[in-house]
Amino acid sequence: MLREAGAIPQSDELRLRLNESWSRRHRLNGSLSKSLLLQGKAYADGYMNGLRLNRQSWLPVP
Repeated sequence: MLREAGAIPQSDELRLRLNESWSRRHRLNGSLSKSLLLQGKAYADGYMNGLRLNRQSWLPVP
C-alpha cells in the first residue's frame, strides 16, 4: 500500500506506521510474551521486506 502510493515515509514515520499496523493486529490485555516479541520482529522484517527496504532493528509492541 505504501509503495503503490509512490512515497515511502522517512524512518521515524515508517517506524510509527509499522507499530500502528502491528498494534491493530494484536490487541492484548497488557502482557507481552516472548512468542509475541518474536512475532513482532518477524512482522517488522516482513513489513520492510514488502517495501523492499533494509531490515531495521525495530520491534513493534502493542
